[in-house]
Amino acid sequence: MRATAVSIFPSTGPVGVGGAIDFVVAFSHPVKVVGTPGLALNIPGVRAMALSAAVPSSVITFRYTVQPGNLSQGISVASGANLDFTTGTLRDMAGGVILGRVPEPAIPGPAVDGVAPSPFVGFSSPLPGILSAGGEC
Repeated sequence: MRATAVSIFPSTGPVGVGGAIDFVVAFSHPVKVVGTPGLALNIPGVRAMALSAAVPSSVITFRYTVQPGNLSQGISVASGANLDFTTGTLRDMAGGVILGRVPEPAIPGPAVDGVAPSPFVGFSSPLPGILSAGGEC
């Protein structure tokens, strides 16, 4: 049993702080979510967490919510062993634990912009005759 494909929604961005990105992972056979397994992403230290499925399914959704400071030109799954079973597992119908990795998608997902915009404070011009914010000409 293995993961066969991954799709990322939304597929374009950018996605800002508080926005959700779903990684929909297809498996070769139905799997059951036990606890809350994670999926390592290409932002160091960041994981998407599996949403519980009431019944075994061959498609499991992992959700990531953009946090302040997270940045990526195109979010994707981490390469290598990217299934994280620290807080849960995925099991096959016989009860065996699914090991291994999720394949990288052909096209990375949206840009992640975890930097909050700073408020515009205004400006003033030192040149005479040039209108400045809050000033006079």
